[in-house]
Amino acid sequence: MNEPTFQDLDEVNNDITQIKNVWGVYEEYQQELNELTKEDWITFRSKTYRFDEFLVNWQEKLKQLSPTDSTKSSKKTSTSNMNIRIQQEIDNYRLITPLFKWVRGEALSPDHWLELFRLLKMPRGTMLEKLTFGDILKARQEIANHGEQLKDLNIRAQAEHTIREALRELENWGTIAQFSLADYIDTKQHKIQIIKDWKDLFTQIGDNQSLLSSLKDSPYYKNFGRIFKIVFEYTNWCFY
Repeated sequence: MNEPTFQDLDEVNNDITQIKNVWGVYEEYQQELNELTKEDWITFRSKTYRFDEFLVNWQEKLKQLSPTDSTKSSKKTSTSNMNIRIQQEIDNYRLITPLFKWVRGEALSPDHWLELFRLLKMPRGTMLEKLTFGDILKARQEIANHGEQLKDLNIRAQAEHTIREALRELENWGTIAQFSLADYIDTKQHKIQIIKDWKDLFTQIGDNQSLLSSLKDSPYYKNFGRIFKIVFEYTNWCFY
């Protein structure tokens, strides 16, 4: 008696194996992606090139996995469908990667971060310290929708940071500035102390006033109006 053949069962087994292989590719893709999404954003925001490399590497893998014309039709269809799915995800991610620079937030203050979280519709209570790259990717549609607003937020934050640092420098100058004194004998032979190096002192005060005047030209000056008034009055007082 000849050994029976089960051609249909063999074909079913081959199809199952092919499906496992196809989904194995997607599982590998997801595992690599998940490793990146676990990264905390504070650390990963300066290393987003790793995500770009991930996309490039998978683009190359898809080219290598593309079925040939000689591939059986059902196998070719399954592989093509999975490749298309991964390719669509890669294309979508590439649209958002140029906008990552507007959510890095190196210059953002806590208030700016709260504003950013609201723009991205992140859950209430979201904190920068616990933010992950995965959270950023989940908000990719909101990032795309609010690209210009995120850009404006960063420009404003950077300008306010510059103003804040300048005011801190002026405050430090006011704290540590000292008069250089010299002994002087007046016409009545009284020994008194007078301030010397007036020229240098007035130069410093003039430089500080020029700095304040330039900062007042900023469209974000109004947020620091009260502080500007106090510092400007102080530098004016130094002249009298």
